[in-house]
Amino acid sequence: MRRRFLFPVFISAICAICAPSLVSAKPRAGEAFTPPLRLDAPVISSRARVFGAAGELRDSDYYRRDRTVGADIEWALGDQFSVVSSMGETWRERSKTETYRARERLNLGFRFAATGKLTGGIWGFSGGLRVFDKKGIKQAKIEEVNPGLYIALFSVQGGLKRGPLEAVLSFSFQTETNTKLVERPGEEFRRHSLFGLALSYGLSRRKRVFLELEYREPYHRDVDEGVRFFRAYPGFRWGTADNYALSISLLFAIRRENELDRGFRLGLHKYFN
Repeated sequence: MRRRFLFPVFISAICAICAPSLVSAKPRAGEAFTPPLRLDAPVISSRARVFGAAGELRDSDYYRRDRTVGADIEWALGDQFSVVSSMGETWRERSKTETYRARERLNLGFRFAATGKLTGGIWGFSGGLRVFDKKGIKQAKIEEVNPGLYIALFSVQGGLKRGPLEAVLSFSFQTETNTKLVERPGEEFRRHSLFGLALSYGLSRRKRVFLELEYREPYHRDVDEGVRFFRAYPGFRWGTADNYALSISLLFAIRRENELDRGFRLGLHKYFN
């Protein structure tokens, strides 16, 4: 079991070490990727974002509504590395139950990225690791993972930009863990993979339309009670001259298992470089 956890750590470390050597003909300012509305971009930047989101699920015998407010920040440490963190709070209402409230776990991570020029375009590659602190037992009602364990999230992204068209592929793997990185007898950490695709087209220098897709797959359905889903997020981003941007994206379920089937997110972005 320990090897399963250490392998993504090893890959992240190797990629981070190799990232500076992959850079070739660095794109000029303004040529880099525009960060997707929900996925990570294969580029490093100093930025902050605040957002509000709402979603719901309505079936004949079940109802659920989520409302979330949050913020995340990334701070560049040079051209290839950055540190990241986030915070948020969720209110969840379910059929025949009270409304639960929970804060996002304290977390801290790092990202690395490399970009370069192609004939008529730009390529990018990035990855990172983020660790989430464990929670008290009071949060167990709303948690999708064990609040008494830590969470490790590994992610990689690759992208290609040609003219106004951008495409980004994303993969992330999340697992529970403890300080020893070893499961106790009879215990198995809950894990899942998340695959993403973000397509966008620039209507002008400041306006861009997006279509993002996400697919979640539990590692072991008998252990991870989290659901399998396939979602689409169409959206729009409008930038301003003073490094701010506004965004809105919608949520539509293509496939779901007791998960949100509709929703939206509003965001305000600030770029510092």
